[in-house]
Amino acid sequence: MSKADNTLMPAALALDRDSSKPLYLQIYEELCDFLSNSDLKPGDRFPAELELVDKYDVARITVRRAIAEMVQEGRLVRKAGKGTFVAAPKIERQLVNVSSFSKRMEALGLQASSQVLVTKVVVATPRLSRELGVEQDSAVLALVRLRFSNQTPVAIENSYVSLLTCPDLDQVDFNTSSLYQVLDERYGLYPVKSEKTLELTTANAWEAKYLNVPQGSPLFLVRAQVHGEEKPIEYVKILLRGDRFRFRI
Repeated sequence: MSKADNTLMPAALALDRDSSKPLYLQIYEELCDFLSNSDLKPGDRFPAELELVDKYDVARITVRRAIAEMVQEGRLVRKAGKGTFVAAPKIERQLVNVSSFSKRMEALGLQASSQVLVTKVVVATPRLSRELGVEQDSAVLALVRLRFSNQTPVAIENSYVSLLTCPDLDQVDFNTSSLYQVLDERYGLYPVKSEKTLELTTANAWEAKYLNVPQGSPLFLVRAQVHGEEKPIEYVKILLRGDRFRFRI
């Protein structure tokens, strides 16, 4: 049986129709238990709404709401015209972490890769001046990379590094070189600690295109000032797909 034809079904325990707990929530909880305890893998087909309607003997809107909750949480993913499928597990990330993206993915057993979207020299805005500890209007390298986990785009990383601190950094090909490795080997700089903030935002058209999500999809926005032993070495803004990450505080 192919994954797309997987017809495993939950046991469908009797619903308590007199309970104050809504039917959709009872079904949601049972489907979550079923998903956790079944042999279904990411990419496997999840039981269709009509199959679940027959199993639970409820209105389709009730099942649809339960499924929608699971999709919103990133447990399932809908594919237009094909059905509902088990989503890939979320990537767990610590909020306080100064290791490189590649090392974080390797630690989780995931294959990491990157694509450079933008490399340009900009002048330090008041914020960049403050975050990097340099004079306003001084030269800064802006490096924007699309990050992949197992060939799936999961993040857009915007890095800013002072060219006063790291002359000629703009000459490096970051399609083949790691930023942190170059900072270490060429300039003797390496991350020691970082100060981060976390907020929620939504994908604009450009971000949605590269992250392969609908415009308006939820994203985590992490801003970080990364410190070396003596001073800041990088300011970074990272947009992470809300359906692919969760944070350990």
